Amino acid sequence: MATVPRLTERYDRRVELVVPNNPMVSAFRFGAANTLDLAFAGTTVMFDLPNQGTYRSRYIRRKQWGLTQYHNRGISRALYDPEDFWPLAPATMPHDKDISFLRVRQVNNAGVVSPEGPIFVVPPPGFFSTARPVLTLAGTAPQVAPTAAGLPPVGSMHAYLPRYFDYATIINNGAASIWVSFNEGLPEIEVGAGISRDIFDAADNEIFVRSNTPGGIAFQIGMAIDNGVTS
Repeated sequence: MATVPRLTERYDRRVELVVPNNPMVSAFRFGAANTLDLAFAGTTVMFDLPNQGTYRSRYIRRKQWGLTQYHNRGISRALYDPEDFWPLAPATMPHDKDISFLRVRQVNNAGVVSPEGPIFVVPPPGFFSTARPVLTLAGTAPQVAPTAAGLPPVGSMHAYLPRYFDYATIINNGAASIWVSFNEGLPEIEVGAGISRDIFDAADNEIFVRSNTPGGIAFQIGMAIDNGVTS
């Protein structure tokens, strides 16, 4: 089963994530990209988080953040500053002020590295300062053949959000349809060429997107994120 992190804190120059421990895994390998399409193609490796351990990047250690360990059992914890990884690949890595897209590989106890998991969206600092901030995504729905049952096929663009959304607008910017689902066990819905589709009164944090068109179809999604605060 793929690993999807959970975002616990997001401040200037500080991203804090946790993942559940896994006895079959020796480390969780985190990678990042600065666009949804680049993340779908493959991220640039940032660090390995030991199973049952903690990772703190250079700037985090210098500021002496994250020294107090969680009382929660069963989780591994990563704290990092995106700027610490900028020199690695300036064309593909996100700056701290920007949205970023993470994927996790599992390294098992024999050292075998799994394929990358779903894309996890990390918003910029200050995003959670309002009750219903708007999260926008833009990418290219990849060409993937449909399943007989109409469920999202393997190979679809698969992303998780940091919180649930309660309203979304899906915009198809291309000349052919795209298909969207919000759960691997639910049928896809079609969004026709050049139109938008609204999702009301929802409670989802998972998205699958694909197309039937060679080269893919450009799309945008705007979502109101339920931040759980009233002001």
